[in-house]
Amino acid sequence: MTSSLVIILIAVGLLHRWPQLAAYRRDTLFLSWLGQIGRVDGAVHVTLALGVPVLLCLLIIAGIGVFPGHALGQCAFALVVLLFCLGPRELAPDIAALQSATTASSQLQALTDLHDETMTQLAWEQGSVAEAVAYAALHRRFGVVFWFVLLGPPGALLYRLSQTLGRDASLDLTPGQRKAAQYTANALDWLPAHGLVFTLAVVDHWDAVIQAWRDWHRVAGRAGWYGAEPGFLGAAARCSSISPNEGSGSAVDTAADPAHTAARLLQVFRRAWISWLAVLALLAAGGWISRLS
Repeated sequence: MTSSLVIILIAVGLLHRWPQLAAYRRDTLFLSWLGQIGRVDGAVHVTLALGVPVLLCLLIIAGIGVFPGHALGQCAFALVVLLFCLGPRELAPDIAALQSATTASSQLQALTDLHDETMTQLAWEQGSVAEAVAYAALHRRFGVVFWFVLLGPPGALLYRLSQTLGRDASLDLTPGQRKAAQYTANALDWLPAHGLVFTLAVVDHWDAVIQAWRDWHRVAGRAGWYGAEPGFLGAAARCSSISPNEGSGSAVDTAADPAHTAARLLQVFRRAWISWLAVLALLAAGGWISRLS
């Protein structure tokens, strides 16, 4: 746990200090691999598309383990994988572009860049901006970190590639391939999205967020965990986009500036991020204390 926390902090620090590192993220090899297995349909296609890269990741980690000083080498490899997976785009610059957009075309482009991993139609209004920020935060940071902590570099890579495969509308997939890919992406989103919703409830509007979460589950039914993207997170973000002195449906809420909504949610998700890091730090400290005792 301690090494995972240190790697996460280093990765985030490097991307903050040198944001140009994000330009080296390329899906070229993954897209080439998808072209090789294009004739395979359904769940088998998803298994091959995601399973082979994850298996290669595991083999590289095992290969590093046979050399002296393998622990440092494995940490360096984990850092490289995490830097790749915290993407494909950086969250803060996209939100900054959304806040500075003044024309209709620039606003739509900024919103599309922020929400580039989904295939839904977007509109320049408070709800769409709130959902775009929430899903971008989940896919680019929280979901990646969740699976990295749980399963290491293979987990982060599995999550990152599954989101690309399941949500990138530009990929040339058959209906069967796309359906299986979306189911996989939704399933891997389920746990980190729930963790993020409950974090939003703690750091922002507890009653409103929990009520939105309950309402979504009541409508979605049992198949909601894989049949649809985590809409409960979008509903929670819509609640969090409303300032505490406002209310849903109020005049202030209706007339809210989408750019102001993005700025507020950026602060909310920063608090959520600090909360996640604090929990990881406590778990790491607990591990050290148990060793010393």
